[in-house]
Amino acid sequence: MNGINKLVPEKIAHLFLSADPFPHLVIDNFLDADLANNLKTNFPTPDQKEWWLYDNPLEKKLAFNRIEELPSCFIDFFSAVNSEEFLQFLSRLTGINEIKADPQLHGGGLHLIRRGGKLDIHEDFNIHKGLMMLRKLNLILYLNDPWPEEWGGHLELWDSNMSQCRQKILPKFNRAVIFRTDTDSNHGHPYPLECPEERYRISLATY
Repeated sequence: MNGINKLVPEKIAHLFLSADPFPHLVIDNFLDADLANNLKTNFPTPDQKEWWLYDNPLEKKLAFNRIEELPSCFIDFFSAVNSEEFLQFLSRLTGINEIKADPQLHGGGLHLIRRGGKLDIHEDFNIHKGLMMLRKLNLILYLNDPWPEEWGGHLELWDSNMSQCRQKILPKFNRAVIFRTDTDSNHGHPYPLECPEERYRISLATY
């Protein structure tokens, strides 16, 4: 898989399937160093693109999914994670057959969160109305370097009753998280970021 470090799904499938509180997997050094660094270096700032702004009681973030307007490293990344080869890897990892990529990146693409931003605990919508298909998996790649613990912004995974946080994942550089999306996969980062004004929590996502 071009740009993605080699993974053997049969060796790590048990980690995904047995994860608490719902199936997920954290993969460090997900991309080769050159691609990861190019993505970080070329990630647009809030004033460089016309971002979608989400500013309401539940979420404060920016999103952008017009990948054709970005440097080629972003096209390379989304081509790799949406390739048939990587989809086959996901099937072998998760046991889910006939996984399809979302070429529209609906809900995916680039995400940027500034100081004070947040994303309350939620479940992703699980029917893609454009494709009329069930959404089964989410992949998030973080590009934050460095990202100290005290800045917050951890991806929190909560139990099905949304009563308890079971996992907190630091959004550090070149760390990917793959997780199942359904009515029990409650996740988010509910506490406002405490990073400096000039720093942002940045990530890429695809379903």
